[in-house]
Amino acid sequence: MNPEFTTIALRVGGMSRQALAAALTAAHIARDDAARTLLQTMPVYPGERSYPIRLGLMHASDLGLGQGATLPRLTQTAQHYGLGLVPLAAAVYLRLQWRTQAPGQVFVASPALSNSGPRGFVLVNTDSRLQLHGFYAGDDEPVEPNTTFAFELSI
Repeated sequence: MNPEFTTIALRVGGMSRQALAAALTAAHIARDDAARTLLQTMPVYPGERSYPIRLGLMHASDLGLGQGATLPRLTQTAQHYGLGLVPLAAAVYLRLQWRTQAPGQVFVASPALSNSGPRGFVLVNTDSRLQLHGFYAGDDEPVEPNTTFAFELSI
C-alpha cells in the first residue's frame, strides 16, 4: 500500500523567534496559549539559510489505520512509509505560507518538546480565518481515522 497524500512545498528557516511571531501578527494569524508556549520554547535557528521542504497531508486512515490509532502508532506507521516528523518551527512557516487551507484542522506531526506541555501545532481555518493552535495529547489517546496530519516527505 502506498498512502495517498497532498504535497505542499515550502521554505523554512532563517527567522528568529521574534521575527516569526511578528510575521504571524502581520498576517493576522491568531494564536492560542498553547501555540504561544510552543513559539517560546521550540528550537529556532535564525542564522541558518532557508531551505526547501515538502510536506504530505493525509488522514490517519490513508496510512491503513482505518480504526484510528495512538500518536506513537500513527508516527511509527508513517515512518514505515518514509514519512518523517516535521520540525516544530516548520509548522509556523507552513501556517505563514499556506494561505489556501480548506476549512478544518491539520495537525503537524512533530517531535514533542516535553511530556507535560503542548505536543505540537494545529493549523486551523475557521470561517476563512487562519489560526495557529497548539495541541495536547498523551501517547495513549486515540486519533480518529479522519484526522488530517502533515508529515515531512523524505523523497
